[in-house]
Amino acid sequence: MSRGKPDVEEPGVGHRVSVAAIIRMGGKVFIARRKPGGDLGGLWEFPGGKCEIGEKPEDTVVRELAEEFGARARVVTALGRTSFVHGSRDYTLIGFETVLDEPACFLLEHDETAMVEPDELDGLDFAPSDRGLFRFVKGSCR
Repeated sequence: MSRGKPDVEEPGVGHRVSVAAIIRMGGKVFIARRKPGGDLGGLWEFPGGKCEIGEKPEDTVVRELAEEFGARARVVTALGRTSFVHGSRDYTLIGFETVLDEPACFLLEHDETAMVEPDELDGLDFAPSDRGLFRFVKGSCR
């Protein structure tokens, strides 16, 4: 969630950069369902959001998890990236393996969370943008 600040554009490409936290525990993956309303309302996603100007993607992951869930997290590594179009904007989405140091204690933008097996992802009503990360999530869980 951008809090009214401009999105960051990837230099030389013109894409906005978004991030997704891939949080795994016991072989399962943490996902969250957006609250109803808006074009992504009711869809499942990997938590994350848009990078702000001057913000490193890894820092965006940590900020978004704190803002939207009250969780304290740290990024381990980038798992992969994909591109998508939302509205009329082009985006690059980077998925980061992330560890929670303190679990989520509230839901700001979401109404439900779940831990699911990676093979269950395809059967869920997932945000189209995040579907591009499934191959990285499944590959990293083997």
